[in-house]
Amino acid sequence: QRCGVFSGVSSSEFDEEAQAASGGDGGLNLSVSHRDAQMLGRTLSEAGDLKQHRIFTNKQATKANLKEAITDWLPAVSRPGDTVFVVFSGHGGQVADDNGDERDQLDEFLLPADFVTASVMQVLLQRYQQRQLDAATAKRVEHLAQLIQRAGDDAGEALIRATGVSDDLFGRWLQRLAGRQVVVMLDTCHGGGAVDAKGL
Repeated sequence: QRCGVFSGVSSSEFDEEAQAASGGDGGLNLSVSHRDAQMLGRTLSEAGDLKQHRIFTNKQATKANLKEAITDWLPAVSRPGDTVFVVFSGHGGQVADDNGDERDQLDEFLLPADFVTASVMQVLLQRYQQRQLDAATAKRVEHLAQLIQRAGDDAGEALIRATGVSDDLFGRWLQRLAGRQVVVMLDTCHGGGAVDAKGL
């Protein structure tokens, strides 16, 4: 059988903070990435004999939700020999390679809805100090603040790896689907590099 996970991020959780950090010149939101996930999931269900699927759009497309869907749900509803689709539409980026497996010395990463950049973190810390954050966000900022304090000069990279999905991490998630035919579609910047020479 066929099943799939479809994710699209047009509306990021911290777009307002990204706008504030850039002086209103740029945020994280996109136009139609959420529709890509919805339409592809619906089309494959109707015309591609997709038996089960999950669609995560905008603020549902968190790192935790993507991980759970790929590493727990997909293995539970499929078996070796099945075909599974893993689709992500949204922002992608690059960060310095951390284990020497990249010819260009850069890892690629996906930006889930709850991704936090260094500049967004600065705005969040200001709002935390002014007690302008809800309890859940405040707790998350406290956790990330501890992480970047430990990281020192590598704080920006630590944030990327903590809140983004690196190609190495994505590859480890997909290993849970051993024996299935895995079709990966990444509609992102640098998406091709996320699977380049990795056998994903």
